[in-house]
Amino acid sequence: MLALIPSNQVAGWLLIHIHRLLDLIGLEKDKTAEEVIYIAIVACIALCLGWIIRTLILLTVRKFVMLRHNTLGKELVQHKVLIHCSHIIPPLVMLPLLPFAFTEDSLLRTVVFRILLVYTTIVVCRAICSVTSFVWLRFDETRNSKNLPIKGILDTIIGILWFIALIISVAIIVNKSPANLLTGLGAFAAVLMLVFKDSILGLVAGLQLSQNDMLRVGDWIVVPSTIANGIVTDVSLTAVKVQNFDNTIVTLPPYTLVSTSFQNWRGMADSGCRRIA
Repeated sequence: MLALIPSNQVAGWLLIHIHRLLDLIGLEKDKTAEEVIYIAIVACIALCLGWIIRTLILLTVRKFVMLRHNTLGKELVQHKVLIHCSHIIPPLVMLPLLPFAFTEDSLLRTVVFRILLVYTTIVVCRAICSVTSFVWLRFDETRNSKNLPIKGILDTIIGILWFIALIISVAIIVNKSPANLLTGLGAFAAVLMLVFKDSILGLVAGLQLSQNDMLRVGDWIVVPSTIANGIVTDVSLTAVKVQNFDNTIVTLPPYTLVSTSFQNWRGMADSGCRRIA
């Protein structure tokens, strides 16, 4: 069966040439040197292959953008979505090739594999977050005509993805099932609630602001309990940025706008006039 796997043939070819190299320098029986050289060669091949594929993809997309003047392609290149996704290639090349250099009980094999699996988890999560952010950006530009504050939802999704990646990485390092770790985290639920209190409150507040159309990016608001008196420039999971009339920036937590009253001048701006009693 192994003979049918291309990685087995590549690994065998590499090992033969490594044996010849070690014979030339007099280390033909040094297993550790063989493993280190093999890892270095596979890593170099994986990095070079990843760089070549990434370069070809970017050149193809840029050529397509130049010929078709495609806005989507320009934004893909500008936001480096393809670059982040291409980082998955090197670990995918290394994973099937590395086992052939080690024995089953090799400590170096265990260490290298766990490091490589953690790195793979991180780059996959980063690629997914990059694609998610790009999809949200396209939605915000094309469908969010009312400038509703939905960025908090994106921040929540990205936070959940990185939390899952963290759990998987820890599970790989300690060689335990992620389900077992999540079960153990139940005892620390109160601590987690305390740590992520601002994020949870920000998510709930953002949903209320968006659902009730209480606030949009570009609105002029006045919050009497604070010094905020200006245009809303950004609404995220944990902060609402307001640019005051004097160009100073005031940052407020989203739940402040839900728990207290504030004045929104959008109605006057939309009507084009101001009523004076």
